[in-house]
Amino acid sequence: MDLFVAKPEGAGPYPGLVVIQEAFGVNDHIKDVTQRFAGQGYFAVAPDLFHRFEQRTVPYTDMQTAIGSIMKLNDDMVMNDVNAAIGYVKSQAGVGTIGIIGYCFGGRTAYLAATRSKDVACAVGYYGGGIADPRNPNAPVTRSADISVPLLLFFGAQDQLIPQDQVQKIEETLSGLGKEHQIKVYPHAGHGFNCDARGSYNKEAADDASKIALEFFAKNLR
Repeated sequence: MDLFVAKPEGAGPYPGLVVIQEAFGVNDHIKDVTQRFAGQGYFAVAPDLFHRFEQRTVPYTDMQTAIGSIMKLNDDMVMNDVNAAIGYVKSQAGVGTIGIIGYCFGGRTAYLAATRSKDVACAVGYYGGGIADPRNPNAPVTRSADISVPLLLFFGAQDQLIPQDQVQKIEETLSGLGKEHQIKVYPHAGHGFNCDARGSYNKEAADDASKIALEFFAKNLR
């Protein structure tokens, strides 16, 4: 499995961060996001979860292929890859506490990792589709009792892929279990609002979410 690695300046110590791709692969945007975190002092890596496939990156215009790719991955496969990436980060000199952040498909993966990994200290998910999909009896929200780390989730109220009743389900579940979490919904943002390479980009929401996420990581990883 390929890893895109972005190392901060200096010898450390510094916290580690696993950055999980959208449904379009580890493309230039995800690499840029990973590098931005390195610029903020995190040893950041983006694992290529499409390493099993001939097509590693998918154009934003080809949603059919993107969805087809993620449908070929089950949760065990994804967690094997996430754990391998975490293992790589843990093996690096100067790296301390590790967090995870993901976007779209990666947002769901970040939530999944919070339920299944003992090696991440916190998790951030941007518009993670399928976290509370009522059609999936094994959706990540059903494992919320296993979460033992702080969780931060962002959604857009105009997101056509994630109905607001699913966001409410996540909120009710986490609150009912007494889990440490924060959910922020941006009224005028849609799916993919953080991606400045897409028409769905919403700068106001993206900037605000980035500020909150960096504060969250500073609190939980430093």
